[in-house]
Amino acid sequence: MKKTMVFPYHPDMEILTDQAFGLKDASIVGFASYQEDESIIRELNEKLGNSSNLEEMIQQCDRVLFLEDYRGCRKEKYYEVLEKAIAAGKEIVLVPQLKKELDLEPYGERCVFLQKELMTGVKPSSLKEKEKYPVEIPVVAVMGLGKHCNKFENQILMKKMFEEKGYRVAWFSSNPLGVLFGGNTLPEFLFEESVSFEEKIFRLNHLMYGLSRDGAADVCIIGVPEGVSEFEKYEYHHFAEYALVIGNAVPVDSSVLCSYFLRQPIESEIDNIIRHIYEKFGIPIDMVSIGNAGYQLLEEELDVIYMFFKEKYIKEHYVKNEELSNFVVGIWEKEKLQIAMEKILERLCSNAATV
Repeated sequence: MKKTMVFPYHPDMEILTDQAFGLKDASIVGFASYQEDESIIRELNEKLGNSSNLEEMIQQCDRVLFLEDYRGCRKEKYYEVLEKAIAAGKEIVLVPQLKKELDLEPYGERCVFLQKELMTGVKPSSLKEKEKYPVEIPVVAVMGLGKHCNKFENQILMKKMFEEKGYRVAWFSSNPLGVLFGGNTLPEFLFEESVSFEEKIFRLNHLMYGLSRDGAADVCIIGVPEGVSEFEKYEYHHFAEYALVIGNAVPVDSSVLCSYFLRQPIESEIDNIIRHIYEKFGIPIDMVSIGNAGYQLLEEELDVIYMFFKEKYIKEHYVKNEELSNFVVGIWEKEKLQIAMEKILERLCSNAATV
């Protein structure tokens, strides 16, 4: 069990704290961040029963995990914490996004990335390069309208539900932190600009075919990165390339659509989105999970900022619609969320083609 300190602040810290039951071979000893995050970091560390002193936490941990800089903060602080951790002889682990954001060359092999790609018993060389193969394992996708809409938390809870029912789960997490929970990162070729759209489809299909041939999993969960379409300005989500690749590479049997916080969900509008997704990607949606985040378009800065709401705020402002279908639930409604996810399992079990 590796004792892990995490830097800097990221909304995923809340998930690492609240979903700590699912961590594999890892425990969180504390969080550190920039001075302006002092109050929220203190609150998180109090939940862990730890102080917020950087030097003390570095001494207590086995490794320091560096998260994505999603706010565009000054990078000097990254290097400061990095130097202190190396001087203390700690293991340095970074999420893959930081490959492009930090100059890590001076640190050589001291830095490793939080990646775990699935390997199967089927060699790619044994398959025809441009042929799709049957994937005979149920596939559940977790997709979202965009970034930061609780896709990761839904994947963790979905995996937990399947495992509690006795199923073996293969999980491709849309978030590199999924590795801490026993998941696999999505294959790197999905994000490489030098790999064509067509080749990505064939390579993912071959990987999934190998997974189904191995017989090591009863169900597969795939987290779809970014969003299912471009929205607003400056957030194009690669024009939904990842959802298109996944939808063409594997037969998705069911999916969860994650949305931003909706004060008053309207069923007709949700139905229109579901219909659009099925027509565009061929992916059926059996559950809609309303998240705890919102966004705001900043015209002058040519940017989009994200806001993360506390549960107290959500409960004060969320307008319940009694006529809304049971498959539309809030991420904060844990019991209803569990029931909705179990309904997905029931649908998979009732479909002879998936069992």
